[in-house]
Amino acid sequence: MKNFFENKSLKISLGAISLILGILGVQNTPLVKYCPTVNAIFNFNWNSQQNMTSDVDKNILAGQKLDTGLAFYNQGKYQEAIELYNEAIKINPNYALAYNNRGIVYRDLKRPNEAIADFNKSIELKNPALHFVYNNRGMVYTDVQNYEQAISDYNRAIEINPNFENAYNNRGVVYFHLKNYEKAISDYNKAIELNPNWDYPYNNKGNTYKELKNFDAAISSYNKAIEINPKYAEVYYNRGLLYQILDETEKANADFAKAKQLGFKN
Repeated sequence: MKNFFENKSLKISLGAISLILGILGVQNTPLVKYCPTVNAIFNFNWNSQQNMTSDVDKNILAGQKLDTGLAFYNQGKYQEAIELYNEAIKINPNYALAYNNRGIVYRDLKRPNEAIADFNKSIELKNPALHFVYNNRGMVYTDVQNYEQAISDYNRAIEINPNFENAYNNRGVVYFHLKNYEKAISDYNKAIELNPNWDYPYNNKGNTYKELKNFDAAISSYNKAIEINPKYAEVYYNRGLLYQILDETEKANADFAKAKQLGFKN
């Protein structure tokens, strides 16, 4: 039986913002899954571009490149997205959003050094939503198991925006890896407090309670995640693993079958 980490059952959520007519709006509820964690990305209206220069035409063109890169990214065309972000940066070397977006693509492509470099540049250029960029860089540090730096980035994101539930959830994942289960649960609870209808922290909390051998609480957490999102395949698999531990074979097999039906592959 594989360890549930290998199945990416802990959910790490990526920041998302929308800049519309100069107004910053935050997508608090993750909408797009990534392996299978949240993968949202900056959506930008070029009319509100940060650090607009006197050369309006060039800035408009850079914004259009960013929009097209985002469209390619959402289609899974990562190389095409990178090329468009490269063009946007060539037009405007101070385009903080383009560095962030390219960093997200590099993370998806498992190119952590390039992702970190882009997030560093986006931070240096004072991205209009720095808490998202710190969160995104923290995710890369989590990927490469640099947990101390990951916690530092999540702390910074929370310092900038204390109501940023993604950073609490993600920091909880790091605490889980460090076997600091009580802190992990505290962070998951905070994420849930900020967004009660978010399924990921319930799944993560279930995994943590399982490690603490608080099996009733684990099942309750998995059940809540499924109640929120009945198509959440990984939760069925995780609950099935717990039912196996409890020698409830029939329930375990039913959950494994449901997970497979929903497309989960272990």
